[in-house]
Amino acid sequence: MRTVGGSAFVLVLAVVLMLGGGVLAWSVRTDFGNVDVERLRFATDDGSIVAARLYRPVEATAATPVAGALLLHGYGDDEGMLTPYAIELVRRGYVVLAVDAPGHGRSSPPIGRQDDFGAHALALVRSLAFVDPDAIVIVGHGSGGEAALAAARADEGNHAAVVLLGAVALAADDDSAALRNVALVTGRFDEFAPAAWRVASAGRAVASDPVRSLFGATEVLVPNEIYGSVEEGTGRILYLTPLTHHALLASGSAIAPTLDWAQRAAAPPRPLPPNDQVWIGSSVGSGMVFVGFVLALFGLSGVLLATRAFRELWIRPAPAAGMRGSGWWLAAIVTAAVPAITYFWAFERAEALLGVTSLWPQPLATGAVVWACLNGAVALVVVLGWWLFVGRRRGARSDTLGLHVGGFGRATLFAVLVVTLAHALLGTVERAFGVDARLWILAQGALDGSHATAFALSVVPLVLVFAVLGMLLHGQLRPLESGGEGADAMIANALIAAGGLLVLLAAQYGVLATQERLPFGEPLLSVFAIELAFLAAVAATLSTYLFSRTGSVWPAALLNGAWVAGYLVAGVATHVVA
Repeated sequence: MRTVGGSAFVLVLAVVLMLGGGVLAWSVRTDFGNVDVERLRFATDDGSIVAARLYRPVEATAATPVAGALLLHGYGDDEGMLTPYAIELVRRGYVVLAVDAPGHGRSSPPIGRQDDFGAHALALVRSLAFVDPDAIVIVGHGSGGEAALAAARADEGNHAAVVLLGAVALAADDDSAALRNVALVTGRFDEFAPAAWRVASAGRAVASDPVRSLFGATEVLVPNEIYGSVEEGTGRILYLTPLTHHALLASGSAIAPTLDWAQRAAAPPRPLPPNDQVWIGSSVGSGMVFVGFVLALFGLSGVLLATRAFRELWIRPAPAAGMRGSGWWLAAIVTAAVPAITYFWAFERAEALLGVTSLWPQPLATGAVVWACLNGAVALVVVLGWWLFVGRRRGARSDTLGLHVGGFGRATLFAVLVVTLAHALLGTVERAFGVDARLWILAQGALDGSHATAFALSVVPLVLVFAVLGMLLHGQLRPLESGGEGADAMIANALIAAGGLLVLLAAQYGVLATQERLPFGEPLLSVFAIELAFLAAVAATLSTYLFSRTGSVWPAALLNGAWVAGYLVAGVATHVVA
């Protein structure tokens, strides 16, 4: 029997979370309306259009200019990742400009040169009539730190300070004389440190030649000790925190030293103790918006399926004919292990075979699609082998695997409507409150025309991969005694889909926590694996939910393909113009 009660509740909960999260995040970001937050766009010399968010406190006027801060994010992120820093700086009276690097966020591709983009952003901050041009702090995370250094060097000593967050590529012979008051805030467990500083771990930054060159020192550095003079602009300090590269972006123990150094070098109108922080409220609000968006996919799916327009999709699943006992466990473990085993290799082969072109402008998204297709091909061989040699003897038919031919067009329309309505709801909340759907590094970005090619090339293979995943989970791995629905099935399938990556991450970060290094290297892909594990778990859960109502793999495959493709292409760096 088709009912809408539970789905309607989930949809209402999603809307409440998104609206409540939007209000909470807006309240903290704007200090309850005392800070003006607006989006800006400006052009660089190479024609790139750069997007930014400007935070302006009430006391910043042309008659009373105040200190400013420029925030530059790292590779694959956007300005929203530095929102906690923006909130705390503007609370103290700084004017803050947080910028999307070219090819990231809302800025147009290509990626471009770090020195050009950073210098243009700094010039924009200095041109604002309500900013003191001699009291600007430049903050950069990861590759944004490279842009910060380039901008500071081009600025020829007119800035007040530079704060580098995390591992930033440095040369052992870098001339740091033009850099005023540099602070390096890094984590002992920064995944990117070995490559950036040629050390075994970030904890050994104190003895790194590039870092010591930045400080103008020959001896091993002492954390939290000021070298030089802040008053004379020669100050240097190393803050070493117990954090990873991206944990620096959501931790008071990294934000506090940044605030401390900024207030030493460029006094704000309202100085506060560094540990006086409220940014967590905004992060909770943005997280509520993100969770609400994900729940909206479930709620909208259930509500639409209960309507007359999609009633032909509501079919009871065929009787289960899948594996059980030790055979089920073996198949489940192998299914979970394959994505982890192929992970690094697939991304390497994707880069070697496809490269970066106008057709494949996003290396991370391209790698994810190639990796998914490889895993899908392996899963297809396994499923077909089981069906041919085992499943048919147990009475399995094509509909046992969820392969209903009828209703494909209606299923496509259903998936398009769910994704469109979910994004429309998210867009309404973002426009109303100026907030992001973000839970730490998980962020649901906004799609635009620049993503069209990458989306079109990603969505079809991902739909097919999710269809095969559905056949595996709801056909071969749906035990005879199971209806394949309910919370237990959702949890089991989520663990099967994401379990291998979770074990890989546990191995990587377990060794990192004890030995301050990644055993398999690949810091960027290790961070990206966190997002892919989340996507796999949610996709498997959504597939289980929809299969229990439609008996088909296609509604979920189409929906997951469209949602995941959109998530990927809107959330990674675009290297070239598509």
